[in-house]
Amino acid sequence: MSFNPGTGLVYIPTMKTAMRIASARDDRNLQDFDNEHRKYFPVQASESELIKRDPDDGTAGLLAWDPVAQKKRWEAHYADSFWNGGTMTTAGNLLFQGTGRGQFLAYDARSGKKLWSFDTDLGVIAAPATYEVDGVQYISLLVGYGGSAGNGTALFDYGWRFNEQPRRLLTFALNKHEPLPPTNPPRFALRAVDNPTLAIDSKIAADGEKVYHSSCFLCHGAHLQSTGSIAPDLRESRIAMNWDSFTAVVHEGTLAGAGMPKYADLTETDVRALYMYIRRMARDSLTAPH
Repeated sequence: MSFNPGTGLVYIPTMKTAMRIASARDDRNLQDFDNEHRKYFPVQASESELIKRDPDDGTAGLLAWDPVAQKKRWEAHYADSFWNGGTMTTAGNLLFQGTGRGQFLAYDARSGKKLWSFDTDLGVIAAPATYEVDGVQYISLLVGYGGSAGNGTALFDYGWRFNEQPRRLLTFALNKHEPLPPTNPPRFALRAVDNPTLAIDSKIAADGEKVYHSSCFLCHGAHLQSTGSIAPDLRESRIAMNWDSFTAVVHEGTLAGAGMPKYADLTETDVRALYMYIRRMARDSLTAPH
């Protein structure tokens, strides 16, 4: 959020959703997770469900809040963009924010009137910054979608895929006009790959699901359904099709320099189970009705 001394308002990115949380029906998810390399969140002991109680659940907004009067002054609603960026406000009473859909927006900080927009070709979660050089005011914005959106629900999925749209630092100034190089559009269709000759062991795959959700889901998404662009969708990965390549990446760290951690503490049994789970999920996605 940001604060403007001139308007006296605080500008807050908001998200609204309802969630029902209850005790787990049984402790099956808490069993057999005592290995040191498996770190679990307390939510494993509960069951949660996103629900839609009010008409605007699952929507986001931009709230202009008066901290003295403790009341809302104005609000912008984003019906189609739930995971959005931080805000920045200027002495000229402008307010800037990027959205998960990739729109960079400028508002009148006093009234909330939208004054300008720019398509960044990728979702935005960062807050912009403003500065002056040689008497010219600039606004810079890091464009890149990810963070916790990678393991979010469909609310977070805007079609941004790993390595398909470039991260960029965009800088703006008045009377400066330069078009962005073209990039790939958002993609929602899954391009899963499979080796039909591989026999899937359902028991080993079930064990792999536990390994996956203890070590992998924060980047690759719950149930392999990544909704951000921070890591590949493993159902589409050809590396994850080949046992030797998969082991080299996961256990030996051959892609550590590219950001994929080395999981040397996983046993061969763990890695085999993880491999089988990924192969099962890829195959299931190919046979599921669309």
